[in-house]
Amino acid sequence: MSDRIRKTCAPGFLRAGSAAAMVAACLFHVAPVMAQAVDDDAASSDDDRIIVTGSRIAGVAPVGATVTALGREEIETGGQVTLDKMIQELPAVLDLGFSDNSRAQSGGNGNATLANSINLRGLGPFSTLIISDGHRMTTNGRAISPSVLPTLGVERVEVIADGASAIYGSDAVAGVVNLIPRRNLDGVEAFGRVGASEDGAFWEWSAGVAAGMQFERGQVMVAYEHAFRSNLLASDRAFATTDLRSQRGPNYSVNQCSPGTLVYGGKTYALPDQFSAANAGSLVAGTQNLCDNFASQDIFPEQEYNSVNSTANYELIDGVEFTFDGYYSRRTFSRSPGSINRTFRVPETNAFFVRPSFYVNGSGGYDIAYAFDRDISPDNYTGFQTNWQVTPGVEIDLWGDWNFAARYGYGEAVDRADSTAGIDVAAFNAAIASNNPANAFDPYGLGRTSAATLAGMFDA
Repeated sequence: MSDRIRKTCAPGFLRAGSAAAMVAACLFHVAPVMAQAVDDDAASSDDDRIIVTGSRIAGVAPVGATVTALGREEIETGGQVTLDKMIQELPAVLDLGFSDNSRAQSGGNGNATLANSINLRGLGPFSTLIISDGHRMTTNGRAISPSVLPTLGVERVEVIADGASAIYGSDAVAGVVNLIPRRNLDGVEAFGRVGASEDGAFWEWSAGVAAGMQFERGQVMVAYEHAFRSNLLASDRAFATTDLRSQRGPNYSVNQCSPGTLVYGGKTYALPDQFSAANAGSLVAGTQNLCDNFASQDIFPEQEYNSVNSTANYELIDGVEFTFDGYYSRRTFSRSPGSINRTFRVPETNAFFVRPSFYVNGSGGYDIAYAFDRDISPDNYTGFQTNWQVTPGVEIDLWGDWNFAARYGYGEAVDRADSTAGIDVAAFNAAIASNNPANAFDPYGLGRTSAATLAGMFDA
């Protein structure tokens, strides 16, 4: 390992608004500082510079947890189309919290755009700091996803799965993930990758190109990548079910189905597929229609990524070097969270109201547990996340072993999530109470609700 160390900037200061943030940092260093154990193969490059992750104390080697490194070889052969999925395969990383399939976990409620971030040691995504080449990345209060950088534009990833809050701040309690962009590419690289499950229920592909040039006084590199991952429906996997009795577990199936379950006088009655006055006397107390409310949900959503990053170094004069990092990423997603269902009161005024044999006139109606599968398509959840940042800097060799390095970062993080359909409560209450068949809602799923009434009930 070379004894020449490239100094990285201090953690810096973060000022974040709703969508923009600035990061600035400068620090004096004394060399040499020996890096924590990283495989020589992972740290080597065409030049002899390495990045020290986890130490800001000049002259003292970092102690504690060993740095886990993913080099170019691991990235190229990892079998994943995005960087976040590669890092999530490390033993210290838990796929909980900020991930595209676990919003119910710690920190997940803030993950409105179904991103994948890093949760070291299960302490939560907000306890893991993700940085790029030693400097902070712009956020809008949400956790950073490593996939904002294309895999072709990353030289290696260094992970310290140990507390680093004394160095980086409270958001590094669980550890630090440092994404090191490429600075040694001389030429052009391109790749394409495609994969699919054996049954064809899920597939993904990615392609990208990177170009770099090394010259006497520096280098420049640009990488672009496009990646696509399809959704995976729960109905395509037997383990994704609410009925776990076959696995010696409980049955979490619900009675909000289509056809639904009538509830009256504290008893439940399973409704037949065609419920009308002709078979109103056929209902049996204590029965209910049960269904799997996971079946129409996505285990994970459809995701599409477009990302680009660039690096540059130029020696202005002897001992003075200009540096630049920049990236742009846009990720779109679409997820089906399943059918819309609820339990509601059906009053006697409803135009389609059916009186079962046990019903007492004037008792105010009965409840129905119901799924709107026959009335509207699943409530698709869509949105996007855009991240960009530019970070110019300067490094100056001073006297002796002293070095000055400063970087200024400016960027923006914007995200949006939309639900394509939801119940308008006021409109629904008016439709369920209406005695006019043209305006009333049919609570028995027989398709008698007019298109105009459905359009008014749902925000599509």
